[in-house]
Amino acid sequence: MNSIKLIGFILGCFVVAPAFCDFAPLKEYEKLWEYKSREKKNQDEFAGWWGNENAISRVLVRLHIIQKEYASILDAGCGFCMDYDALKRSCPEIKYLGLDISSTFVSKAQERGIPVELGRIQNIPCLDSSIDVVYARHILEHLDTYQDAIKEMVRVANKEVIIVFFMAPDKSANDKGGMVNVGGYTTYQNRYSRSKMEAFLKTLDKVKSFSWQEVKNKDECILHILVG
Repeated sequence: MNSIKLIGFILGCFVVAPAFCDFAPLKEYEKLWEYKSREKKNQDEFAGWWGNENAISRVLVRLHIIQKEYASILDAGCGFCMDYDALKRSCPEIKYLGLDISSTFVSKAQERGIPVELGRIQNIPCLDSSIDVVYARHILEHLDTYQDAIKEMVRVANKEVIIVFFMAPDKSANDKGGMVNVGGYTTYQNRYSRSKMEAFLKTLDKVKSFSWQEVKNKDECILHILVG
């Protein structure tokens, strides 16, 4: 994408580019991603958690996006933009936009020329129905609640929301909350109730349908939400 088209895409999607002060103070579970990510050894640790572009769930999502011929994607909680290069090889014309809470992740992506903005998934600074597919991988389990994040993803999506869970929601009646300590920083590691999440999705007027895609040999699963 040339620079003029890129600027036009960003202006077309974003109401305003957020400044970091909009996030102050950081929520306790967000501090892990902002502060621990500043050291190279910790960046390598995060990269190991997330897997490269050949991770099974990434490949499944990429094949789906290619098959659907989506023209634009918002990668919410993009981290190191692991999906960017593979997407661009397969779909050179796709308009990619990343969003992350970590200023380190954002600056590293921008140094590579990848369009990424600082922001929260619960308050995406994009216009309604402005991007074909809104995608979040391994994010929702780390939030205090998932409802605001899903509402925002649905609001911004023009065609579909794709959510990849690293702890697949199960058939229990209630969500199973939990906290973990990572190098002195705490974050959530929640396993959600599938039935409760489905009931919530049915309350959103813009949701047309949803389906679950299992990831073999993993505790991951993929939630596809069609919107309109």
